[in-house]
Amino acid sequence: MNRSIKVALLVVTLALPALIFTFLKLFGENTFEVPIYHTNGVDQNIEGCSFPSGQYHVDPSQMPEEARLQGKISVVAFVADRKVLNQLDRVDQSFSHKSLQILNICDSTAITELGGGSAGSLRQLYLSSDKHQQLIRCGFVAENDRQLVLIDQLSRIRGYYSAEDWEEVDRLILEIKILLYGTANGA
Repeated sequence: MNRSIKVALLVVTLALPALIFTFLKLFGENTFEVPIYHTNGVDQNIEGCSFPSGQYHVDPSQMPEEARLQGKISVVAFVADRKVLNQLDRVDQSFSHKSLQILNICDSTAITELGGGSAGSLRQLYLSSDKHQQLIRCGFVAENDRQLVLIDQLSRIRGYYSAEDWEEVDRLILEIKILLYGTANGA
């Protein structure tokens, strides 16, 4: 092959990705959005629960005084389990942000060696079994007590995550960053 053709091919091969990258940097826009759940109301028929029509918001009157959402981004868990608490601790350690609160609302009959109290942004509350199940199903519209629920500052549900899945908790951390900072990298 002719030497000038080889040089031209090499220049195009190296320059094309750089031009594409520059074009995307100058004219592209990276935006991330975390979905809002139940924008048209809760479409599930859950026994013992009644939901208002329109955008669903977590009703503060259904929650104990200590668990009120206070206009902060909130992560809510429902189980007294060491594995879940380790995941919540991992979320807590990822943020030193005052606009994030983590609530673990447990069934008081399932208390183990975990103890009570709070650490960092994590607050633990204990409810009777009936109130606990009612809050999971009717307050947070969660399928089970093994889910984490992400709530935004306006009390809208922004996500459901498996409390025992490492990748799901990674996704939760990323979506909290998007809600707090507007970008996935926290900048």
